[in-house]
Amino acid sequence: MSAVPAVLSAAACRRVLRSIPVETVGGLRDRDLFATMTNSFARVSAALAMNAKDVILTEGRLWLRLPEKGGKVLEVTCHHNLETYLRDYIEAAGIAPDRYGPLFGSVPDECKIVR
Repeated sequence: MSAVPAVLSAAACRRVLRSIPVETVGGLRDRDLFATMTNSFARVSAALAMNAKDVILTEGRLWLRLPEKGGKVLEVTCHHNLETYLRDYIEAAGIAPDRYGPLFGSVPDECKIVR
């Protein structure tokens, strides 16, 4: 018999998202990684394998291109909150010009966001 995976409730997901400090680029990245996985049901490895080019603007909406097992690709539309999070993170991290660089790559701890 296989174990049933644990699923967070919507309220628990919101609590986790609100608990992530977003004063740094790393904090924005962490929030966006969590939001990407919970909004798209992406596997951790699929989300971490994403490049900047895997965030696609189509008809005014952001979509995610998730690399899946067996070379398959899954395209999913972003929830409006995830769209906002991703736009803020991509701008703050300055990763848009490097379309083939990792979407959720490492960032220096000292990368504070000036608002």
